[in-house]
Amino acid sequence: IGEKRKNTGAILLVAPSEREVRIEVGYGLEGELTDATSRTIIERHIVPAFKRGDMNGGVINGTAAILKTLGWR
Repeated sequence: IGEKRKNTGAILLVAPSEREVRIEVGYGLEGELTDATSRTIIERHIVPAFKRGDMNGGVINGTAAILKTLGWR
């Protein structure tokens, strides 16, 4: 995922049964998508939708927030 030589991948991991959400970031994106930013995305965009029972909405919201952070539209 991402550019192999630049290690610019990012993965949104959701394990509903375990109630776990993580954003894993390749070394090439660590300056743009920090652990703190990832935590904020999870807490503000993903978890609220999950608490409403909207798993799809949480994933879509989280993905959109990641892309916005990285400058994609």
